[in-house]
Amino acid sequence: MLKSLSTLIFLTLLSSVTAFSQGVEEELDLMLEWMTGEFQASGKSGGDITWRATEIWEGKPNGKWIYVELDEAEAQDGLSGGMVYFITSLSEGELTADAYDLGDDVDLDGAWQDPSRFDGMTVFDLKHRSGCTLFVSYDGFQFDGRTNRDSCPAGEGKEGYKVVSLNLTPGAVKYGDDSLADTHWTFERK
Repeated sequence: MLKSLSTLIFLTLLSSVTAFSQGVEEELDLMLEWMTGEFQASGKSGGDITWRATEIWEGKPNGKWIYVELDEAEAQDGLSGGMVYFITSLSEGELTADAYDLGDDVDLDGAWQDPSRFDGMTVFDLKHRSGCTLFVSYDGFQFDGRTNRDSCPAGEGKEGYKVVSLNLTPGAVKYGDDSLADTHWTFERK
């Protein structure tokens, strides 16, 4: 009887862990789906801004690697450039997105269309943005996250700290960076 009860408890715990890990993996996949692709927004000066993102290094354990290109037609306000996010789950409904910059002499413009351009690179070729991790929650309808206040440096040549925000819904990416004149963009899927 004791052996049957122990087996029943073990199987119940195992199914709970399996269901939890499936929920976490589904959230990672959904965030990847909502964050990747090509999105367009209009800039405050009337110029177009494009968010282009794709998964890189598919199949790596513990999370998803996403390359994002932000491209402003006139490249003002320091918006243009590429970055990499490593998205992982802390628990069901709670995720993080660690931010990385590309190396100074790395030019990957257009790599969102050809992720194989990252095949010769590793995470050690990237520069971790210390203090700029996005803490993201998922409520069943949207992913909403931001960096901690007073932890993410404002950037080269700027004093203080910035808060970066990211909100994902089906068909839209909202991205904000308060170091760029407290600017926020809403990108809609093309």
